[in-house]
Amino acid sequence: MEFIPIITEDGTISLYNFSVKDVYHSKVGAYTEALQKYTIPSGLLEFVKHNNEVKILDVCFGLGYNSKVAVSEILKINPDCKITINAIEIDPKVLALSCILFDGIDNQFLEQTFFEAISKQINVDTILDEYVEDVHKYSPNLDELLPSGYKSIEVHEIKPFLHNIYY
Repeated sequence: MEFIPIITEDGTISLYNFSVKDVYHSKVGAYTEALQKYTIPSGLLEFVKHNNEVKILDVCFGLGYNSKVAVSEILKINPDCKITINAIEIDPKVLALSCILFDGIDNQFLEQTFFEAISKQINVDTILDEYVEDVHKYSPNLDELLPSGYKSIEVHEIKPFLHNIYY
């Protein structure tokens, strides 16, 4: 098992990577970090006030918070904006988890759009089934392995996310 889902301070879900002994997002939270360190500084929100089309390149897509927060915020300003995202992610497990660990943005259409696009590239169901089995093997002592201030998410807490992606 390479990583596990964790809860951050803003309530969003990130990952702790055991190989590098680090988290994917800061303690303040995945959503907050994506908004304050990616979306706002990029100038996208100002750009879409005067443009109806934007193209985003997301290298190291990970859980997709940068793209998802950017799209969510863009559509608040310009609901007619055409958004194209080209995303690159090397790890299919992380990409599969990005379909279900989607928190902080309450937008079913956006969730479904990302899920459908990712499902065309990888077999999300198979990868997630294998991941859940793997996590279950190690779950009793996971929190002991995390840095202070982080809490893992139990396998039974992941399953509701799996159910929700089909609707």
